Amino acid sequence: MKDSNFNLPTPQMLIKKAKEETIPVSLRVKESTVAIFDKMAKEAGVNRGAMMNTWLDFYAQNYTSSSEDNSKDIMISYLNSERFWKVIPSLTPEELIYRLASNKNVEFGEAGDVHTLLKSYNNKIYDDVMLCIEPLDDGFSDSIYAREEVGLRCDEDSNDLFVTIEQWPLVSVLLAEYSQKYGKLFPNQSTCITAGMYEKIAKACKQYPKPDSVLATAIKGILLDFVEKQND
Repeated sequence: MKDSNFNLPTPQMLIKKAKEETIPVSLRVKESTVAIFDKMAKEAGVNRGAMMNTWLDFYAQNYTSSSEDNSKDIMISYLNSERFWKVIPSLTPEELIYRLASNKNVEFGEAGDVHTLLKSYNNKIYDDVMLCIEPLDDGFSDSIYAREEVGLRCDEDSNDLFVTIEQWPLVSVLLAEYSQKYGKLFPNQSTCITAGMYEKIAKACKQYPKPDSVLATAIKGILLDFVEKQND
C-alpha cells in the first residue's frame, strides 16, 4: 500500500494484541492469499488462522478513527447475532440454568447455588427459582422470579420481573448475558434495563408463552431499541 497514513506492522508486532471476545466466521480467499498468510504466520511463529484473524482485526480497527468508541456497534451486533436470539433458545432448561453459573453478575437468591436452583426448578419450588442481576453499581437489584402469573413489580430499590417457570431459564439467561455484556461495554452507564423495559418484557412473555426463539426475538427487540438510542 502506498498510503503513508496506513502504517503496516510486522507480523511479529501484529500478533501481540489484547484478548477480546471472538466470533467464528468462514471466509473464502484466493490461493495466492493463503500462501501469503502462510509465509507471514511462519515469520510470526503462529498458525495461519491466527495470522488471518489478527490482520482482519487490524484492518477493521484502522478503518475507523482510533479514538472512536465502537462499544455501541459491538452491543448491537451482539444482540443481532443468532447466538443470542436463536442459539440460546435452542438450549435445554438444564443447559440454560447451568449457563448462569458462568455469569459473575448474578446471584442465585434463595437457592444459593446453581445445583440447588436446578433441583428447585425441576421440583417447581417457586420460592427458590429466582435470580438477582447486578451488572452495574447503580444501587438497584433486579430480580427474575418464576411464578404462575407473568407480571412486574417496581419500587425505589428494585425491579422484580415475574415469568412462568417454563420461561424462567430462557428469560434469565437472555437478560443476565445482555446485562453482563452491557456492563463491560458501558462501564460508566448507570442503567442497562429500565422499569419500562421490564414492563415491555413482561408483556412479551404474556404474548409469547412458549420459551423459544420467538420470545427471544421479542426480548432482543426491546433490548436493541434501548441500546440503539444510547448517545443519540
